[in-house]
Amino acid sequence: MVQQPSERQIFFERDHLPEGMKALVIRVKVPRLYLIADTHAHEQTTIFDDRMVYVEISPDEWLRTKDDPAAADALSRECGPLIQQALGAAWHRWHDQEWS
Repeated sequence: MVQQPSERQIFFERDHLPEGMKALVIRVKVPRLYLIADTHAHEQTTIFDDRMVYVEISPDEWLRTKDDPAAADALSRECGPLIQQALGAAWHRWHDQEWS
């Protein structure tokens, strides 16, 4: 059975995956903003961190994509909007944890 992107669960830590759940692991780039100071001005630059995102997939999807990089890539692109939405909600939590 193929799941619709809106029905999928997204996890940001592997430890939170329920036992036995199949997941597509997607590496995404998340912006981290730095202020670079010099003697004359303050400039902003964006540096990106790589984050691993774990997207729930069905056992059938897992079998179809486990040995087929093109199918896995297509599936990850399908999930893109859902991942972006989830990342928006989680970004501030990550930032606060890393820099506190």
